[in-house]
Amino acid sequence: MNVSRKGMMKSTQYLFVIFSALACAAFIASSVSHAGDIDSNSLVGKWKDPDAPAIVQIANKGAYYEGVVVENADNPALVSTVVFKNLVYDGSDGIWKGTVYSIKKG
Repeated sequence: MNVSRKGMMKSTQYLFVIFSALACAAFIASSVSHAGDIDSNSLVGKWKDPDAPAIVQIANKGAYYEGVVVENADNPALVSTVVFKNLVYDGSDGIWKGTVYSIKKG
C-alpha cells in the first residue's frame, strides 16, 4: 500500500511540474505580449518545479510542440515519457491547446 501512495504522490508532483510549466508560459505570454514580441517559442526549453524531481524539455516540432521528461533522479523509468502532445499556441486567444499525459492515470 505504501508503494501505491508513494507512486501516486510522485505522479501528482509530475503533473504539478507540467501545469507549472504551462502556467509559467501563460504568464510569460501575457506579460511579454504587452511588449509586442511574444511568439509561440516562449515555451521552448527545460522546465522544472523546485519541489519535484522531473525536468521536462519542451521542443518545437514544426507545427506543434512536445514535452518530454528528460531527467528524473527519483524515477529514471519516466525519462523519455511524452507528457505534452500536439501543443499549439493560439496567439489570438493567448491560449495553449494540446494533450497532457497523466502519469498517474497512465
